[in-house]
Amino acid sequence: MKWRVGDILVSNTHAVVVVAGAAAGGTGVAIAVSGSIEELARAVIAGRYGVGDARRAALGDKYAAVQARVNELLSGTANAAGTSTSTARIIAGEYKVVCSKLYVRSTPSRKLQPVADYSNGQRIYSVAADVVEAEGYVWAHYTAYSGATRYVAIGTADGSEKFLVKV
Repeated sequence: MKWRVGDILVSNTHAVVVVAGAAAGGTGVAIAVSGSIEELARAVIAGRYGVGDARRAALGDKYAAVQARVNELLSGTANAAGTSTSTARIIAGEYKVVCSKLYVRSTPSRKLQPVADYSNGQRIYSVAADVVEAEGYVWAHYTAYSGATRYVAIGTADGSEKFLVKV
């Protein structure tokens, strides 16, 4: 789809305005995102604005400030007001296993037998942005190739152990 200068794109809580068209023969578009750095950072954490180059393009000149705030929020640093390492947060996308073995479950519970497992260094693709806290663990989910929803513990609820890291 080709956007024109002045087009306004609206989602549930954000809007972007196309402020410059593509250079002659080019395909890019410069956009201005609306919202404070804090609002945009929280939208990034929720999985909006994609990853990598897509996020950089979507956020434009606000990318560096927004990404810095995302990093603060996710690391639980003193600079991240209202956050702590015990607060579960996850960005949708690709993750790498950082423990010796990570079991895959059909529910966010250790009570049932695992349906599969991952080893240290393996990657899990398309992890969803929301998490569930149960049995002292924080669980992320993804859709397996079979179409079934699968759960993996991303770490302990108190933040003392992490089993996955964002790639």
